[in-house]
Amino acid sequence: MLDRLHPGGESGPDTARPTREAAAAILAVMDGLQVQWLLDPDAVDMAAVTRLVADTLATHLAQSDQTTRTGPADRDLPEPGAGTAHRTA
Repeated sequence: MLDRLHPGGESGPDTARPTREAAAAILAVMDGLQVQWLLDPDAVDMAAVTRLVADTLATHLAQSDQTTRTGPADRDLPEPGAGTAHRTA
């Protein structure tokens, strides 16, 4: 999971924590999806939702890396928790 979120194996003090937090968030989403699937297997596409979350977090991490390298531009970063919420069930 960490490799998917931070390709190239680059890690250091600036990248390790957000990448680990993103991986933990994906695992938490997967756990929740599994509960939903157990309750109603036809109500959720676990693979699609997991891909969506992983891609969204990978994009966010890439944008954060660019901002860190070029200087802070906080107004261009999404607010924590911002985005579209998708709930199935």
